[in-house]
Amino acid sequence: VHLTKEKKVPWSKENPGAKAALLSGPPGIGKTSMAGIIAAEAGYEIFELNASETRNKGVLAELLRDASDSHVISFGAAASGAASSAARPKLKRLVIMDEVDGMSGNSDRGGTQELIQVIKKSKVPFICICNDRQDNKVKGLANSCYDLRVSRPVKGMVAKRLIEIARSEGLSVEPNAAELLVESVGNDIRQCLNALQMWAQTEKSATYGAMKGRIASLEKDKVQRLSAFDGVAKMFGDDTSLPLKDRIDGFFVDYNLSPLMMHENYVRALQNKIQRIGPNAAPAAHERVAVASAAVSDLDLVDAKLHQNNNW
Repeated sequence: VHLTKEKKVPWSKENPGAKAALLSGPPGIGKTSMAGIIAAEAGYEIFELNASETRNKGVLAELLRDASDSHVISFGAAASGAASSAARPKLKRLVIMDEVDGMSGNSDRGGTQELIQVIKKSKVPFICICNDRQDNKVKGLANSCYDLRVSRPVKGMVAKRLIEIARSEGLSVEPNAAELLVESVGNDIRQCLNALQMWAQTEKSATYGAMKGRIASLEKDKVQRLSAFDGVAKMFGDDTSLPLKDRIDGFFVDYNLSPLMMHENYVRALQNKIQRIGPNAAPAAHERVAVASAAVSDLDLVDAKLHQNNNW
């Protein structure tokens, strides 16, 4: 018997030769659906777990003990009705681990470390899915995975697809109404579909005017769709009509990272403002730099009291 040597996958920063793939990106854009469709197209039997419900090492090890074996036997009867093991086809298995950023990374619980060890020993491929790629637990897992980062699709693309889906379900949606819906939920496809499904229960068409009246209920969760970069951009923005509450919400998207990003960029942001408006803006901008510097200093003192001295 001549064994062919397995072809070595060239190195790259995405680690394409790994036994597992890591899909990361914002919620509601179809990461889990994508993983399921790819697995089904490739002929795999899917074993799906939600990592946020299997946070610690013991539970995870128990669930994955058999799942990481090489094949699963199909218990469907053969065409002749016989139930012999020879007649039962063996299917390839693939494990999907959803919400891995919800696992424990602490040494006492060790969910992430256990998953990494299972992936290294596994005979079957894994697809791990997360929302927050920058989470420290996910960064460790990414070293054992093919790193695939998924971004939100553009507004026009989502709106066009929503119109097609709505039409097939008997709901007529105007293009500008579809774009308004997509924009109001931050290009979250899942939330768009949920909104249209509710609409279709009572209406046959969705106009721009009617959509504008309905999206108010969707706006309440918009802060949850912001990243730390979006939050800091809100605080730096020149939109004077933006309420103070919205700027504060931008800070609390990530109140550990936001102060660092503010401290690094506030002088540059004011320099950019001077370049846009012209030299006449310089005196006011310099005054704002002084005020901002004092505020950043106060923030640092308060943060030290809270987190270093635990003096809440």
